[in-house]
Amino acid sequence: MIIYSIYDSKAKTYGQPFYQLNSAVCERSMKQLANDPQNQMSHNPEDFNCMKIGEWCDKEGIIKALNNPELAYSLNSFKSE
Repeated sequence: MIIYSIYDSKAKTYGQPFYQLNSAVCERSMKQLANDPQNQMSHNPEDFNCMKIGEWCDKEGIIKALNNPELAYSLNSFKSE
């Protein structure tokens, strides 16, 4: 599983980590998040990026953290007009 965190560029902080089965599932979740009017992030999607921060190996029980977070998705790129 892939470990992600939402980075808030205004607050300059990473949110609580979350797990997704693969990048396609994460992309679907980010599209929903960017367009959900009840979610704060949908009001300012340009401020939020989904960052890959590591992987969870369920066969070994090990978290493999990345040395530097990698941009996975910009919420702004999924915002519908």
